[in-house]
Amino acid sequence: MAETKNANIKKKILVVEDDEDIRNLVLFNLEMTGEYELLSSDNGEDALVLAQKHIPALVILDVMLPGIDGFEVCRQLKSNSTTRKIPIVMLTARSDDNDVVKGFELGVEDYLRKPFSSMKILLARVSNILQRHDIESPKITLGELELNPLNFSVIAAGVAVDLSYSEFKILQLLMENPGVAYTREAIMTVIKAGKNSPEYEDVAKKKASALRSIDVQVLSLRKKLGKCGKYIQTVRSAGYMIQTDL
Repeated sequence: MAETKNANIKKKILVVEDDEDIRNLVLFNLEMTGEYELLSSDNGEDALVLAQKHIPALVILDVMLPGIDGFEVCRQLKSNSTTRKIPIVMLTARSDDNDVVKGFELGVEDYLRKPFSSMKILLARVSNILQRHDIESPKITLGELELNPLNFSVIAAGVAVDLSYSEFKILQLLMENPGVAYTREAIMTVIKAGKNSPEYEDVAKKKASALRSIDVQVLSLRKKLGKCGKYIQTVRSAGYMIQTDL
């Protein structure tokens, strides 16, 4: 069974700011609340990697960054099915309202100007955004399983379970449609919709390899879910389905 954590999970916040003093100030004040698990980056490229790997509940993103700027980071996050629902608070030291308009057009949740008049304002806005998204979040509950598509979290029998992206998408598909059997091909299509697959010269070989990987991932998923793993049923000549009335 996978390593588990207490179900009272701290929400992850990714802070992306190239000014070390400002970054540390924001991180310090967020840490002092005791409510968040913090990630940080000083550039856009690393921020994108961290966001896709950890799926934070919120991103605090500076506009002016080395390499790709905050607008491009925002655009890429919002165009990726894995990260598009993550709320973003943008920081700017510029006074041009066009920047603010551009950010909102890209899907930014809120904007703050630097220097901050008070860290309390940032903390209050962060808290309000997270609470609002908790209310809006379409959590799925089935038996002793709870899945939250917004922050990619899963709670099985009262404990949080760490899943890979593919394992999460498999479980989400099955939980959204309990009692419906999905073929390996259908499951593979859902997983590939949010990921780039390696290129193979032999298409048949690629497909066979991908289908075999579905079985491996379902086996891993069952183990990680512990006693809730029995919900996932193998349907002969069809694929997999989930049901709790066993």
